[in-house]
Amino acid sequence: MVAPSDGTLAFADFVAGGALRGYARTNWRYALFFLYPYLLLLMMVLASCYAGEFAARTSGSIAIGIAAGVLALLHFISPWTMDLSANRL
Repeated sequence: MVAPSDGTLAFADFVAGGALRGYARTNWRYALFFLYPYLLLLMMVLASCYAGEFAARTSGSIAIGIAAGVLALLHFISPWTMDLSANRL
């Protein structure tokens, strides 16, 4: 079984502790500011799933569909995970 990441635990604590409700009560924009990265990640995952499904249906191969979905997700999250400025001298 995979242990939840620190980000997942922080999100759950933020919601369960009532902080998200407090943000929304104070100003809905604060809540959207907090939820934006999670919603963006969800949209990337869903788009990758759809890309993989499309590739599997058009090619007739489940393996190609899985590979296309994984590659699409890696493509979507690469700007978040790669710090290109660190490679400069």
